[in-house]
Amino acid sequence: MDSFTILPSAHSSKDATIQVSVTSIDTNGSDTDTQIKTLPIKVTVNPVAEIVGNPPGSGDSNNDGIADLIMTGGHTYTTAGAEDTWYALGTESGFNLANGWTNQDADELTYAHLTPELDSGDSYATVIGSQFKWTDSDG
Repeated sequence: MDSFTILPSAHSSKDATIQVSVTSIDTNGSDTDTQIKTLPIKVTVNPVAEIVGNPPGSGDSNNDGIADLIMTGGHTYTTAGAEDTWYALGTESGFNLANGWTNQDADELTYAHLTPELDSGDSYATVIGSQFKWTDSDG
């Protein structure tokens, strides 16, 4: 009894504590002593990165036919940006950057890593110093 495996719920990275009931019976001739103890066992889950995409073929790390993560497929902006002016990402012509996101792991949050790129044809142009800020409906 030295090797047990406890598997977490599918698509969950949440740690858990389970209660295990242990019964010990000690017998010496006609004398028997039974002890029952309930012990907590902490299960630490090592998260596995899921895949963004749509099955079949990609985006289904456990082959259950459901996408691990779905995010906005992309958008080509047509509104020109202006120097030293905030540019509103994700709200152009009915496009919303946050629409269409799903995560099969209900106990996880999904984040996007935004990376500025400059497509100017100027090999000396740079995006050093670019900033992103989040504003909600309260401004």
